[in-house]
Amino acid sequence: MRALTQTSFAAAALVGLVGLVLVAQGAPEQEQPSPSPAQPFLKRYCLECHSGEEPDGNLHLEDVAKISSETWAEAFRRASSGSMPPDDHEGPRPQAADLAGLGTWLRAQGKLPALTSATATGSRPALRRLTRAEYEHAVRDLLGVHSRPTRDWPRDEVADGFDTSSAAASLTPSYFQRALEAAERVAAEAILVLEPLKTRIPAAKLEATGRVYDVGEGYRKLVTSGSFAGPITIPHRGRYRIRIRVYGDQAGPDPVRVSLRVDGRRHGIKATRSTKDAPETLQFVIPLEVGQRRFEVYYLNDYYRPEAKDPQQRDRNFSLKWIEFEGPLDRPPLPPGHKRLLGDAKRLTWDNLPQILGRLASRAYRRPVRARESARLAKVAASARARREPPEVGLRLGLTAILASPNFLLRSDLDPGPGAKNVQRRLPQRELAARLSFFLWGSLPDDALAAAASAGTLERDYAAQARRLVDDPRSSSLIEDFGRQWLQLRRLEEATPDPLAFPDFDEELRAAMSVETELVLEAILREDRPAHEVIDGRFTFVNGRLAKHYGWTGVEGPRFRRVSLPPGRSGVLTHASILTLSSEPERASLVKRGKWLLEVILSDPPPPPPPGVDSLGPEAKARPDLSFAKRLELHRSRADCRSCHSRMDPLGVSLERYSGTGALRRDADLVNSKGQLPDGRVIDGVPGLRKALSERRGAFLRGLSRALLTYGLGRPLALEEQEEVRVLVGRLGEDVGLRRLVVELVQTRAFRQGWRREETR
Repeated sequence: MRALTQTSFAAAALVGLVGLVLVAQGAPEQEQPSPSPAQPFLKRYCLECHSGEEPDGNLHLEDVAKISSETWAEAFRRASSGSMPPDDHEGPRPQAADLAGLGTWLRAQGKLPALTSATATGSRPALRRLTRAEYEHAVRDLLGVHSRPTRDWPRDEVADGFDTSSAAASLTPSYFQRALEAAERVAAEAILVLEPLKTRIPAAKLEATGRVYDVGEGYRKLVTSGSFAGPITIPHRGRYRIRIRVYGDQAGPDPVRVSLRVDGRRHGIKATRSTKDAPETLQFVIPLEVGQRRFEVYYLNDYYRPEAKDPQQRDRNFSLKWIEFEGPLDRPPLPPGHKRLLGDAKRLTWDNLPQILGRLASRAYRRPVRARESARLAKVAASARARREPPEVGLRLGLTAILASPNFLLRSDLDPGPGAKNVQRRLPQRELAARLSFFLWGSLPDDALAAAASAGTLERDYAAQARRLVDDPRSSSLIEDFGRQWLQLRRLEEATPDPLAFPDFDEELRAAMSVETELVLEAILREDRPAHEVIDGRFTFVNGRLAKHYGWTGVEGPRFRRVSLPPGRSGVLTHASILTLSSEPERASLVKRGKWLLEVILSDPPPPPPPGVDSLGPEAKARPDLSFAKRLELHRSRADCRSCHSRMDPLGVSLERYSGTGALRRDADLVNSKGQLPDGRVIDGVPGLRKALSERRGAFLRGLSRALLTYGLGRPLALEEQEEVRVLVGRLGEDVGLRRLVVELVQTRAFRQGWRREETR
């Protein structure tokens, strides 16, 4: 089998469904088993290319008994996804019923993962937890919290290309512990519990710089310039009164002068003519931020004249007894989330607290809260009342319980009610609303979407709601969360260009690279530009740092501006972000760039290299005298490497004019950027690459659509779902706008259906 076309899969799933269910349920063996469909399938669709003395990819498929499970799994995946045979293949295409029959037989033979009745036409998603991004978006929309409460969580694992996959989201005790800690932080930020500060810190407990002595009655004396310092925790933002009890040994023409600093910032200077017999209390009123602050009381003007005739005028010193903090002097404003939770209530009371928690839980759980759940939340909150705490403490406790609950943290379209049989049907409206909002916003449904679902009008207004959500600024999360993962931009965060080879690369440039790509994706979505402009768009966004890196003039400063691309650049393919993440630390990599183009743009990833074959192979490494290009050519000459490299390398070589960080190479005019595809077509540089990829816009759109649905559903697509995507893309045409494509995808049967538990009688 060679490389990719689409076939009809809807019938495949229907024809193979009964067989798949019987296999999964362990149906009894038949006395006369049906003949294997493998050999007829291979003979009809595969052996033309994968037999004989020199089969394509050095892959022999003549003898079914010698084909490994790994080979079967990869071959079936490529055939099912429409990746095999290739577009230029003139022979017959795999028929849907043939694919279904082959899949049933392979699973029965243990060559593919076994299916259950619930996964006969697709993987029923298990419970999956909120990703870090989804958690932060949800508490932002629920409570107005923007402090990134998951910043210390480990990075989410990835499966099927995305961290939203149920196969990646492990549920461990440590996850729930981190979620509880994050919930406590969110509750403390969102709910104001007024905790006035009034504390006095003795001088004996303060750090001191300079020469200092204890002089009795709690005073400590600085006989040189210096300071008393220490930490203070501020509970609320606002104005605070700070008082210090002092006296001075007055000498010289000036009185003792002291200043107060908080976190290194000076807040005024005070002069005192006090003496030991007449101490004084000095006062400062200053604004302070929440959190632990460091204060310092500085003695500024030490004076020492031992030769003075008057002994009282020989030495000026400063003594401190205590420092006192009191505040905030004004009641702090309610945080946005606190005000939102109160709704029409003028203030929070123990009487209205249960209703407030109930409304909050319904929003967080994406469904009406149950009576027993409300009772448990009210009981949690009431524990604060038993300790004579204010109701705001009870609200914090209830909110913490809601955010730490599996009802908030976990997502599933499986009804938790009792039953014996799983069936696939259209999602209930509330769950469809949640799936739609998490897909487009990475967050909870807003009030309008939730109200439509509750009123039963979402089905009627579904397309309009989908367009509204796409047009909302919160759909930027589709770019930030899906787009970054789809384009593999997260690898840019881990890229480590060699500073000797690329001395201009720094963190400022890395950040600018990432922003450029995100802004282009955002523009294509917002302006409903053709989705294929990811490949062949003629504009980008740069700031001064990135423009300098590209060698462009006319853009200065940190602000990003829209500019036209020169002829040698195309879409995001020549963005510095993409070219950097697909390079080696010390040089560009035509292999990695070709592999990225196959995986991301054409959705046709090459299989892993054969066992024992490293990046260049022993033959190539044995000739260190050869150039890298010659060693790579030697590596490609191996039969077991040639089939993949013949597809990857011509794509990657078209980008050879660009360095390992995406800048135009100084010798670009001398670089050979011409490659030949297996079908004989020649690609010459970026213009040739743009033309070759434009001829495969259909494959690009199908791959993009499958990736979007995989991200939104949290699982790979079933055969009939892939067929639905193929039909949809064909109907929309190759120039479909990205916004319209997204809106159409969420209206597919694949997106709007889910697994439910059907009760038995």
